[in-house]
Amino acid sequence: SSTMTEPGWQNSTILSGETRWYRGVEHDLGGVTSFWDLVLVPLRQDDTVIGIVQIATDATERTRAEEQLRRRERRFQSILRNSSAVIIVVDAKGAMQFHTPSMRHLLDVPPENESVVAENGPIHPDDVPSVRAAIDRAATAPGESPAFRCRLRYVDQTWGTFEVVPVNLLEDPDVEGIVLHARD
Repeated sequence: SSTMTEPGWQNSTILSGETRWYRGVEHDLGGVTSFWDLVLVPLRQDDTVIGIVQIATDATERTRAEEQLRRRERRFQSILRNSSAVIIVVDAKGAMQFHTPSMRHLLDVPPENESVVAENGPIHPDDVPSVRAAIDRAATAPGESPAFRCRLRYVDQTWGTFEVVPVNLLEDPDVEGIVLHARD
């Protein structure tokens, strides 16, 4: 037996004249599951719907690839959320563009898009000039720059010494920033 699991597609507004699109509809035939993109178009004679034309395109490969991508994204997010390392992406001027979720529970951090090298940032005030210089150096050449150390303020207001490895990915369209890998 064959079943379509798109809820209510039979009772939709197609009979009233509306075209409907369904993406990745699961279809089970004898224990074999596939996915289909469907277009249901009302067939009219004058102003009366006299039938429905169904166009089905196999979407199994795309649907499974999309699910695999969602699963990988969830895995990646979980790893970042539970990591004790801190990854920060800054622009060439040091303004924060992204940080791993671990940063919020480890460090006393400024709001998004503020400079991590500002006076109110998590960097020890005495280390701000050398961190700013390291970011400036990293901004001049793609790829990894020499590691540097700085003190960062923990949420409990104590200071920890971190080694930071900057990687210039300003030209990478997926990143467009300098990635700072920091570990205590």
